[in-house]
Amino acid sequence: MSNVLHVADDRRGASLNDFYGPLSDAQKAQIQSISMDMWPAYIRATLEHIPDAEDKIAFDKFHVNRHLNQAVDAVRKQEHRQRMKQGDATLKGTNARAESINSKIKMLKDKARGFRNRARFKTAILFHFGGLSLMPEKYEMGTHYNR
Repeated sequence: MSNVLHVADDRRGASLNDFYGPLSDAQKAQIQSISMDMWPAYIRATLEHIPDAEDKIAFDKFHVNRHLNQAVDAVRKQEHRQRMKQGDATLKGTNARAESINSKIKMLKDKARGFRNRARFKTAILFHFGGLSLMPEKYEMGTHYNR
C-alpha cells in the first residue's frame, strides 16, 4: 500500500531536506517511489538523500506532458522559420488551425456533458470534424444504396 509521507509547503529544496534529514539510512533505503513535479530543487534534494533515487523518482504526468508539448512546439517553430527562409510557407497558420480544432472539440465535449467512453468520444470527433462525406456516392430515390 502506498502512503503520502510529506507535502512540501513551498518549492525549495530545503523543504525536502527538512523531511529527509531526520530519516535513518534504513528508512531512506525503504523508500520505493517518490512522486514529484519536475522542479530541479526537489530532484536535487532527492538525489542527495535517497539511495538509487534515479530509479525511484516518478514525475507527474502533467508536467511531463507540458515539457513534451513545449519541446514539440519549439521544434515546430524552428522548422517553420527554416522553411520560411527557403520560401516554403507550408507550416504557416498550422498552430492557429490546430488551436481552432482543439477549441471545437472542447465545445463538443462540453455540449455533450461528457461521453460514455473514449471510443464514443473519438467517434463523435471524427463525425463532426473528420471532413467525411456522409452522402452516398450514388443514390437513387426509392432504391437501396448502390455503388
